[in-house]
Amino acid sequence: MKSIVSVAVFLVASAGFAEDQQNNREQNLQEQKAFVSQILDKRIASLNEKKACVSAAGDREALKKCHEELKDDREAIKQEVQGYREKMKAQHEERKAEREQKKAERERQKAERKKN
Repeated sequence: MKSIVSVAVFLVASAGFAEDQQNNREQNLQEQKAFVSQILDKRIASLNEKKACVSAAGDREALKKCHEELKDDREAIKQEVQGYREKMKAQHEERKAEREQKKAERERQKAERKKN
């Protein structure tokens, strides 16, 4: 009887966990899509500005200045993307550590139940 109740509780908890996990995945996907869209908009805006700069350039020095500005913009966007990736990696590592901790706790509880 005890095992039937514990199995039922486990199944209910698992179903709730699976639903939460699916919601988190959807939320993460939406966040990633928004970030990528934002980065693409920045790149497009930068390219359009530099295209106008190149069109307006009257000599080689002005053209060179446009090129340097484009390089600076690309580097700034690259740094932003790297920061985002590092943030996501840290979150992933944090979730992984939590999963490992929960797994160890379940193993400990399982060992205790076997002793009793």
